[in-house]
Amino acid sequence: MNRSSPLSVAVVDNLTNYDIKYESFRLGNVSIEGEKFICVKENVNDNTQVVVINLQNKTSTRKYMKADSVIIHPKDPILALRGTLKNMNTIFLQVFNIETKEKICSLNLNEYMTYWKWINNDTIAIVCEKNIYHWNIDIYNSKKNKEHNNTLTKVFEKAQIFIENNSQILYYTTDKDMKWCILCGIFTQDQGKSIDGYMQLYSCEKKLHQTIEGFIGCFGNFIFDNFDIKPLFCFIEKKKNSSLSKLHLMDIYTNKSEGVIPHKIVKEINLVNESLNDFPIYISMNTLQGVIYVVTKYSYIYIFDEGTLTLIIKERISEDNIFTCCDSKNGDGIYAINKKGKIFYVTLNYVQLMNFLKISTIDVKDRIMKNLCFKYGYPGGCDYISLYKKCINESDFKKASKIICLLKNSKFHEEHYSSSVAEAILHMIKKNEDIRIIPPLRTQQVLNSFKSFKTVPGQLSPLLLYFSVLLDYDKLNTYESLELVKPVVLQKKREYLEKWIKDDKLTSSEELGDLVKALDLRFALNIYLRCTSHNKIIAMYCLLNMFSNVLSYINNFKQVTFDYVSIFIIIISHEFTNNDYIKGNVRISSSSSVCSNSSTNSIHDRDISTTTHSNVTSQKNETLSFFSDTNTNKTNVINDSSNYEKTTPSELAIYFVKFLCENNIQFDINGIIDYLLSRKKLQEATSILLDYLKDNKPEHKHLQTKLFEFNLYNNIQVAETLFQMDIFTYYDKHKIAYLCEENGLYQRALENYNNISDIKRVINKSTFLSENKNTQYNIDIGTSNNMTNHTDEKGRYNNLSDFKKDIKKNKCISIDWIKGYFATLSDSVCEEILFEFMKTSKINMELVIAICVQYYHKIGIKKIINKFEESKNYEGIFYFISSILNELPDVNTRTDNFSFNNTDGSLGNENASLANYNARSSSISNLNTTGTSSVNEEEVENVYNLKKEDVHFIMFKYIEACVKINNIKELDRLCKDKNAKYNPEQIKNYLKECKLSDPRPLIYVCDIHDYIEELAEYLYKNSLLKYIEVYVIKVNPSNANKVISVLLDLDASEEFLLNLLNQIKNISNIKNLIDIAEKRNRLKLLLPWLETRANEGYENIELHNALAKIYIDLNKDPENFLKTNNFYDKKLIGKYCEDLDSHLAYIAYERSNGECDKELINITSKNGLFKLQAKYLVKRQSMELWKIVLDESNKYRKNVIDQVIGSTLIESNNADEITVTVKAFIEKKLSSELIELLEKIVLHNSEFNDNKNLQNLLILTAIKSDSKKVIEYINRLDNFSGPEIAAVAYEYNLREEAFIIYKKFNCFTSAVSVLLDKILDFDTGMGKKIIKKKKKKSKQKKNIYIDQHASYDNNNLSFQNNSSREGINDFGYNENVKSVNDSLTDGKASLTLDKVGSGSYSEDETDYSDSDKNDDKPDNKQNKQEIVDYESDLNRAIDLAQKCNNPDVWFILGKAQLKLNKITDAIDSFIKSNNSGAYKEVIEKCKENNFYEHIIMYLTNLRESTFLKDVLIDSELVYAYAKLKKLSDMTKFITSTNSANLQMIGDRLYKEQEYESAKILYSSIPNNQKLTVCYLKLKEYALAIEAAKKAKSLKTWKEVNFICVKYKQLKFAHVAGLQLIMHADHLDEIIKIYEKKKYINELINLLENGLNNERAHIGIYTELGILYAKYDSDKLMEFIRTYSNKINTRKLIDVCKNEYLLKEAVYLYISYDEYNLAVDTIINHSPTAYQPDIFMQVIHKVTNSDVIHKVIDFYIEENPLNLYNLLKVLENKIDNTRLVQTVKKTNNLPLIQKYLEDIQGQNITSVNETLNEIYLHNDDYISLRHSIDEYDNFNQINLITKLENHKLLEMRRIAALLYKKNKKYKESINLSKKEEQYKDAIEVARVSKNSIYVEELIDHFINIKNKEALCACLIVCYDILKPDYVLEIMWTSGFKDQAMIYFIQMLSDYNNQIETMKKQIEDMQKEKKMNKSAPNDYSENSGKNEFIYLLNKNLSIMPPQNGYTSPSNSQYDKYDMFNSTHF
Repeated sequence: MNRSSPLSVAVVDNLTNYDIKYESFRLGNVSIEGEKFICVKENVNDNTQVVVINLQNKTSTRKYMKADSVIIHPKDPILALRGTLKNMNTIFLQVFNIETKEKICSLNLNEYMTYWKWINNDTIAIVCEKNIYHWNIDIYNSKKNKEHNNTLTKVFEKAQIFIENNSQILYYTTDKDMKWCILCGIFTQDQGKSIDGYMQLYSCEKKLHQTIEGFIGCFGNFIFDNFDIKPLFCFIEKKKNSSLSKLHLMDIYTNKSEGVIPHKIVKEINLVNESLNDFPIYISMNTLQGVIYVVTKYSYIYIFDEGTLTLIIKERISEDNIFTCCDSKNGDGIYAINKKGKIFYVTLNYVQLMNFLKISTIDVKDRIMKNLCFKYGYPGGCDYISLYKKCINESDFKKASKIICLLKNSKFHEEHYSSSVAEAILHMIKKNEDIRIIPPLRTQQVLNSFKSFKTVPGQLSPLLLYFSVLLDYDKLNTYESLELVKPVVLQKKREYLEKWIKDDKLTSSEELGDLVKALDLRFALNIYLRCTSHNKIIAMYCLLNMFSNVLSYINNFKQVTFDYVSIFIIIISHEFTNNDYIKGNVRISSSSSVCSNSSTNSIHDRDISTTTHSNVTSQKNETLSFFSDTNTNKTNVINDSSNYEKTTPSELAIYFVKFLCENNIQFDINGIIDYLLSRKKLQEATSILLDYLKDNKPEHKHLQTKLFEFNLYNNIQVAETLFQMDIFTYYDKHKIAYLCEENGLYQRALENYNNISDIKRVINKSTFLSENKNTQYNIDIGTSNNMTNHTDEKGRYNNLSDFKKDIKKNKCISIDWIKGYFATLSDSVCEEILFEFMKTSKINMELVIAICVQYYHKIGIKKIINKFEESKNYEGIFYFISSILNELPDVNTRTDNFSFNNTDGSLGNENASLANYNARSSSISNLNTTGTSSVNEEEVENVYNLKKEDVHFIMFKYIEACVKINNIKELDRLCKDKNAKYNPEQIKNYLKECKLSDPRPLIYVCDIHDYIEELAEYLYKNSLLKYIEVYVIKVNPSNANKVISVLLDLDASEEFLLNLLNQIKNISNIKNLIDIAEKRNRLKLLLPWLETRANEGYENIELHNALAKIYIDLNKDPENFLKTNNFYDKKLIGKYCEDLDSHLAYIAYERSNGECDKELINITSKNGLFKLQAKYLVKRQSMELWKIVLDESNKYRKNVIDQVIGSTLIESNNADEITVTVKAFIEKKLSSELIELLEKIVLHNSEFNDNKNLQNLLILTAIKSDSKKVIEYINRLDNFSGPEIAAVAYEYNLREEAFIIYKKFNCFTSAVSVLLDKILDFDTGMGKKIIKKKKKKSKQKKNIYIDQHASYDNNNLSFQNNSSREGINDFGYNENVKSVNDSLTDGKASLTLDKVGSGSYSEDETDYSDSDKNDDKPDNKQNKQEIVDYESDLNRAIDLAQKCNNPDVWFILGKAQLKLNKITDAIDSFIKSNNSGAYKEVIEKCKENNFYEHIIMYLTNLRESTFLKDVLIDSELVYAYAKLKKLSDMTKFITSTNSANLQMIGDRLYKEQEYESAKILYSSIPNNQKLTVCYLKLKEYALAIEAAKKAKSLKTWKEVNFICVKYKQLKFAHVAGLQLIMHADHLDEIIKIYEKKKYINELINLLENGLNNERAHIGIYTELGILYAKYDSDKLMEFIRTYSNKINTRKLIDVCKNEYLLKEAVYLYISYDEYNLAVDTIINHSPTAYQPDIFMQVIHKVTNSDVIHKVIDFYIEENPLNLYNLLKVLENKIDNTRLVQTVKKTNNLPLIQKYLEDIQGQNITSVNETLNEIYLHNDDYISLRHSIDEYDNFNQINLITKLENHKLLEMRRIAALLYKKNKKYKESINLSKKEEQYKDAIEVARVSKNSIYVEELIDHFINIKNKEALCACLIVCYDILKPDYVLEIMWTSGFKDQAMIYFIQMLSDYNNQIETMKKQIEDMQKEKKMNKSAPNDYSENSGKNEFIYLLNKNLSIMPPQNGYTSPSNSQYDKYDMFNSTHF
């Protein structure tokens, strides 16, 4: 390469240097995305390997892998790998960090992938066969939530041209904001002779794409004349068969509608070289250099100027082909790799380029040079320094900042000792420097100057402008990064920092990492990694709980010496923030222990599959392991212990030390411990030493001693825990024992002392206390009166100081432990100590008892009790037995179910030992083997071998002791305990003998053990009646019956019993009480109580039974009670009344609702009450009961039937009763009785004599049972269903009766049908078999009558016909209950019958079964004989027809004649009938002869003669015309009057695709729907639209729209669409059709036109708004403002948010009254959505306080200058206390100072304190004093503390004032004296009214000889001073002149007082004289007034009244009813 060439090329590296074969150098195997890493996939011996090369330090990593493809991350050592799962068509993707060996995420893809690429730091583009996806991966926060750290999104579908040509994807990229995408592909159609390409440009916002012929395209930014950077799109277009290409540079971001012409340049270029197949493979727009790089396959580099697209440079950099390229991340060049593995870096030499242009022949070279110099800072063309200074002078800081960024350093390569610019840049990259941060003006001085510039009001500060420009144009250097990040960290703007780091805008440094660490640990780690700060990298890994990475990092940098003490200090000194806990993956644990050595599960789940598209599925069970490196597995095994939950820096630091120990890493443990002890971090030091010393080695003696020592000095509890762990044995025991003794740990002192004198001394010092067996010194304070209450409810100490105080005060040793300790001593020594304890005070009694408990198995329980009893020591007995109480065996065999509500078990403070007897007794059986003696199995067995009598003896002595020591509370508890082991009989008798004043213990025993009778007797005989009442009423009402029984037996007074009963309202077993009274014949005694309970609403059946019995016995209107009461037992009371009064028994049985039917029948039958019985039967309407009564076995059956027939049923007016009764008679087949019954009802005068149903039933019954009476009934009855009855008669072969009935009812058709039935059933094709079968069927029908023809339900008589046609379907009894009742009541019956032969007669009536049709045909002679037999019937029918002359009769006659082949006669009859009903037969006869012309002739004649308008006739006629192609005749016919079914004929023709014929028929109907389809089939669209308009069918319009859209007839589709969109159900479908066809503009136009329709609905407005949002957002705002009340706001909001149309979304929220959401949207998207006016309008309407304060936070961060205005607007809605707290946290109090001053009048504590704090900070003593004077609601003491030592005098004066306000006058005076503010001191002394303070002040003035102050004090405080004191000091001090003023004033006051007293005396004397002359009236109120005066003068607090008790919070106890308030 020529050194003078403007193009600078350097070889970065060669891939062959890393033993990579040439075959691997091709696209798809090599991946490079930046200047740091490159990866190559290589096949070695049929094994796939991946080589990752670090281009900066020239190192490589080679790993075996199974992936098909690999791509490397642009910045970090992160690989993305692709593989295929076995036996599945699934692509498996995985992202893996090769440095930390961490799998970041994975993905399963069910679509074949052809290309993929990192398009930015956290997104991979995946190009599949049909779709393009973006896989977004949260690289930096991957451990936050592994299940949601990656998302796959379908971006767009691949253009069909790529699929059709099987294109190879060459390149894919997006713009910076990922709004535009470009997909580039190439293909060949001539086996490689020529290469063609296509590009697909896609807009993510508009969801539209465009296909472009060409090769490559890219996105980038260029600088315009005003130094603004704008995004542009650049691509190379090449048409097929063209040698020239076009280079396009255009603005696709600006719309023409905005009034700005988008930037666009097009230039023809020639890329044809010596190789015709050369084509561009890469294009890049270099923003900093102002040029466009184009790289071709054959290694040619083209450089184009961005302003003119002029080719500046064309050079070939390699002889080998280039196959892949990428941009340099520093913005100054590109990287390229050729087929030989060489990696080139290509850039420009600015100086050489300018020189080259000067001598070049380019036409526009001057313009290019000016452009490069002015806009891009190239040297030699522009004086940037002068321009910069000019901008500064004009305060154009933004432009000045741009100049700083643009100015190039043309000699930077000289500083790096290189003549090549490319090599210099590579050298800088290796040193981790960036060319972008070294221009001449990028200095600290320039930055400081921007900081010093003043900010113009209303504008951004110069410094912010500077940084904003730098971030847009360039990268920040070290000090710039620090200055920018500082405020970001303070304001916690984490998102800004994250963006800058990801975009590589900051220069990494250790200082920057330290700064960022306070905000986010992961960001800090990223920075430390980039600047290689080793110690802090390890610390960050630890703080992020990534210990697996620590070991990897240490192993990778073995040459580095790590300072582990410094790392430890960094970890433990860190303070976590919320972001750390979230982003840093530090888990929050609910509990933690310093001494915990357990580990938890892994904090990371490393198998993740996340999908978001239907083509992507999650395969949890199918994964692919890419790497088979064994080292990785080993590392995971080694660091498995790191899976441990750490929640605080202390725990992380502790675990860090543990981690070092586990991995045998040497570190300075003493340095760590010394640091922790110096910081008083004892807990951490203890935890670390516990882990470090766990092996208990002799060389750790000094550390063990130190561990005990500092804990004994500072934390005795921890020291005690360490002793309990018993894991250290090498510490200095004597030293530690001495410390234990000094701190009151006598137990531990005894354990460590060996000297006997030391042991005695400790024992003499100590006392003994019972405790929990598991934890030493975890003492229950309630067990000792000597202990102070420093523990919680569980006995745990609240703090260390309390623990120390109690230990030193009580000198406690656990009794359990001392017992075990004594066991180690000899027996004689133990006894001696025990006796010694017994001789001393009772403090040691507990120990004596404890030892007795320990050794009672040797001495014997009885012996111990007897010895205690000998000395009358009942307390000893009590405490001893209480200690072993739970160990006594359970000897009770009683298993009752009685339950009690026990108390909480607390026995009070007066019996401390008793309160813990459970703990003591449990310790006997569960003693520790370490430190306490254990009870062997023999001893335990001795306890359980006690006999029952022994246990009873012990319990008796225990209860006796309770009585003796008057421990009633324990006695109550024991007696309450149902599991107590005493002998209940013995205890009961003992308590009865004791005759305690309080019998509650006896009550408990008797209640539990069911001695209720004895208890009641005892209480009654001892006159304890009140206890009886309380027991029965409150304690156990369920035993009231037993108590009452005893009282009845004891003949208690009725008054007491009634009083007791009246108080018992909830007796659970009333039955027993009633039984008791009834057995004693005292039931009547309960009458008042029973009546009261009944009146209270008790529904107890026994109660009402008792009342019934009493009323019956007393004859107290029992009949009324039995009739009105519903709660007694009807059966029981009826039985009770049977012998007393059968009528009452009948009443009771009758009211049982059928439950006592049998009893009622029996009692009425027995007593001859048949009328009542019949009445009940009819009223009861029970078929079951009727069956019983009407049964033949009932001897009273005749009596009942007689009563029913004779009177009962006739008297009934209820139709249901009659119906049921009749049914009962029918079921019992009482035909004669039924006839008799019906005759009485029907034939005699009755309400139902005209009832049609009953007449029907009478005739039907006669037909069945007595056919002779049928004729009589027919003649006598008129209101029966004649035709239906005739049909039944016909079925029973009563043809003549049927004929008479038909004639009577003028049913001539039916009558003639009866006559001709045999002829009509006769067929010439059949013989006698048919007639015989008919007769057989008729006989069968006769036999089954009711069984087959009638079915009876519960409410009606219904006769259901089971034959094919004939008979009765319904006689009115088949109707529902209501219809039957109505028919009977009204005397009318609605009968629904099949009319036999009436109406029209169809051929279906004569059909027979297939079996009949298959019978053999008879011979003709037999047929002829039968025809002769029918002649008589035929003649009678002819006579009937002639008489009635009925057309129907003639028609039936004609049918019969036709059957007999009398065709002529038949036709004549048909003519007379004027009925064309037989035309079908005629047609069929003609069809048999195939005479179609005759059919037309017959039908035509038939139509003319009969004027028949039959559908079939006309239809068949039309079809015949159509089939004969007589369309003109058909048209003429259908236009004339006809009744043809044209629809049917048309459908038939349509199916046969005769569209022309069908069209004629459909148009004549008209059937516009079908007609429309025909037009569409014939492609007559205009006619189809007209027909559809007439059809008015949505289905038709839908079909028209679909077909028109399909065939691109959009004009007609628009018309149809307008009709469809008016219906919301079809709107979505129409939109989908148009969108699928990409007719967006037509769709929008359609909906816009739809708005003009008056039927426009909300769906049209909503969908139109959605379309605007998606495709034409400029119209959306105006649209929603116009139609906001007509759209589905919620739905449109979601679309707007998805399309990022935030202003519109805000407007919709406001219109939807969702003000909170509107504000939230504005805040979250303030750059786009914030509009001050709208925001202020909305905030007025927000009511949610959280939202309001969120708004305040927003203003503080983004609009602080307008915060005051906001606060004033929201003044009434703000929680001012919360406001102050929020602003304090952000250190922005000055922003709200003015507002706080405005609201200080509310005198809010937080406001006052905040303002005072501000005034104090600002030294504004005037405002502070005013605030204190006016508003006193603040912490004055705290303020005094800050003020009294303040540097300003006025502040200290305010402190004195505050002392004065708090009445701390002495302190105020002293402070004033100290500050020589004597005026203040005098004023305070005067206000205090305390002579002592005044005298001290005067003495001070005398001492300092301040006469003026002395004089002032005497004057001001003269009323406080005593004259003698003033006279004394005047005499002693000599200040006589000053004292004279005091005395002058004093004498003046005295004289005034004397004068006043004289006047009062005179007035009193005058009043006395007047009283003497007045009458001596007595005043009642005089004494009272005097008392009131005295009371007011001498107020006192009265003591509480007697009997007052404070309320108790204990749980309810039924025995608590026995308290003093009841007695």
